[in-house]
Amino acid sequence: MKIKQLISNTFEANCYLILHQNKAVIIDPCVSVDIIQKELESHQLVGIFLTHGHFDHILHLEELAQKYSVKIFLHQNAIEKLSDFRKNYSRLLSTKIELIFDEERLQTINHLDKIYIFDDMPFTVFYTPGHTNCSVCYLIDKYLFTGDTLFKENIGRSDLYSGDFATLQKSLNFLKTFRDDIVVYPGHGMQTTIGDEKKNNYYFQ
Repeated sequence: MKIKQLISNTFEANCYLILHQNKAVIIDPCVSVDIIQKELESHQLVGIFLTHGHFDHILHLEELAQKYSVKIFLHQNAIEKLSDFRKNYSRLLSTKIELIFDEERLQTINHLDKIYIFDDMPFTVFYTPGHTNCSVCYLIDKYLFTGDTLFKENIGRSDLYSGDFATLQKSLNFLKTFRDDIVVYPGHGMQTTIGDEKKNNYYFQ
């Protein structure tokens, strides 16, 4: 399995491309389709995963969904954010993002769901609200994609629509139960580990 980190020019959000055997999935499509196509190599894109519905993480979702007819995996609470530029905060941009997809394109996910999009290596979903009420993390093998829930030596803000600090703290307490060697791939910034965050992250003590 290969993980590629692609960084958006908008708020330096991370898009992750996971390549395994002949398949590929994207987590948080915030970079252009042209960039993604170059990095796909010879792999077939089989799914798009969203950690939450803020604009800087879905910036190129529409064009990617038009190019590839694959399922979009997301929490149910993210759907309203995709379609409302005020709730996804693209009102901060000159272009407002309002996305509405047919139901068959969307695959809603819940806490502890296992997604066998790679036959031999499932994605496990963890519902981690607090940054938003639609925040999820994905664990595949020993790699945890945390969106804006947990960063290297920091955490996501909780003062935006549907955010709540007390709820975020509960989600962080849950993530603290993971093994120290779990590698964290956050929505912004560089990778870290659960063990390093226990030592160095003020909010993760």
